[in-house]
Amino acid sequence: MKTSESRLRASRKWKSKHRPEIKEYKKRWKEKNKEHIREYQEGWRGENGEHLREYEREYRSTHPDVMDGIAHRLQSARNERKNAMVEKLGGCCAVCGYRPQHLCEMDIHEVNGRIAGNRGAITRSATTPGVLISTPGGFAFLMEHIDELVLLCANCHHKLNCGLCRGDAQKKIDRHIEGRK
Repeated sequence: MKTSESRLRASRKWKSKHRPEIKEYKKRWKEKNKEHIREYQEGWRGENGEHLREYEREYRSTHPDVMDGIAHRLQSARNERKNAMVEKLGGCCAVCGYRPQHLCEMDIHEVNGRIAGNRGAITRSATTPGVLISTPGGFAFLMEHIDELVLLCANCHHKLNCGLCRGDAQKKIDRHIEGRK
């Protein structure tokens, strides 16, 4: 027993003394074997997908405080991106002029579906600007195409999508976009 304990102590001492070299070696090895690591991880996830999902469900149920923190950080980032978009788009509804008290009252509307064809570059599941704003890549994409977006309050956005105020609202949106250029 003594010999294994002394070996363990010697090993720990050696590792602590050579920590920078070990770190550099691991970094070089990972860089050299990127493709192998990726293939291994994909294979492992494929074989253990159900076990992994079960573990994640259990972790979420037993650690709600951690999950709340993650959700809070994601929501904060999403709100920061939406706030930047709201400011860039004028801060008020293009149709009725309503100024929001909270971000949830405003929607970002894609004028005439002009950027619909380019969405595949971001993510296949993205269907609306509201979904795209949830990811940093989608947000960058929207900021590039800001001229094709307009800010609407939730009421005007729903009316416009239902076809209740097509003509008048569309003229106001077109004037709003022309005023930005």
